Amino acid sequence: MGNIYADNLQTGEYALAVWDTQYTGSAENSVSNLDELIIFPNPANGKVSIQYDFRDNTKLEVFTVSGELYKTLEIDNNTRVISIDTTKFPKGSYFLLLSENNGRKIYANGTLIIQ
Repeated sequence: MGNIYADNLQTGEYALAVWDTQYTGSAENSVSNLDELIIFPNPANGKVSIQYDFRDNTKLEVFTVSGELYKTLEIDNNTRVISIDTTKFPKGSYFLLLSENNGRKIYANGTLIIQ
């Protein structure tokens, strides 16, 4: 446990994501090393397509900017594009995380904006 200090921040909205080695499986899987999901259209207000070389037994998690898990999609087959209906999503920004179903390995991440 520790503290995070951020001096001299300008007024605005910020989000902080923290991942530990137990969740990611190893320290090598830092957020900076991840593939980026291709999300279109983005910003969106309806159906969104997400492009990636999805693998069997993966999941796509959608988090709010406050870090709450909003939605989880299980991906059971190898595919290149999945679609999400975002018409019921509240407006705002969301963080997407693609990982193994057991959460041990993270493959990719991205940001989705709903207008």
